[in-house]
Amino acid sequence: MTDNLKILIVDNKDAYRIFFSKVVVVQIIVELWDCFAVEGKYDNLSINRGLQPECLDRFFHKSNGNWIVEDRVKRMVTFQQYNLKQPMTNNEAFDVVFLRNVMIHFPDGLKRELFETMATILVPNGFLFLGTGETVSGYTTRFEILEWQKAAFYRVK
Repeated sequence: MTDNLKILIVDNKDAYRIFFSKVVVVQIIVELWDCFAVEGKYDNLSINRGLQPECLDRFFHKSNGNWIVEDRVKRMVTFQQYNLKQPMTNNEAFDVVFLRNVMIHFPDGLKRELFETMATILVPNGFLFLGTGETVSGYTTRFEILEWQKAAFYRVK
């Protein structure tokens, strides 16, 4: 998902200047760090989950049986790791937050608190991506749901 977003930004660079003051993708996770996403290294199974063949040719190269994201695309993204149990104190605003398959593990009260935090740290019109079984509905009204090519995500109001 993360690399699809980078590729989308590369393909539509001028259009996305309207939405992004800077291209920073933040992946917030609880304990595990996805080193493959940070390195931009994917196996065939991962790469074949909806990535269009023309994007594969334009933005990846094959090395030792893995697909590697081109450096020019990697430079567009910064990964940062946060502990959701700790306050977010760096005063930085983010364009995109990925909380995919994270919120399902938390009780309702913590979900409400975290969604409010996400709405606060996102830039105006910033995006929140959740897992397919997750929603902000019933926890906050600070996001609107959007859809693009059968994928649902949220934009802060």
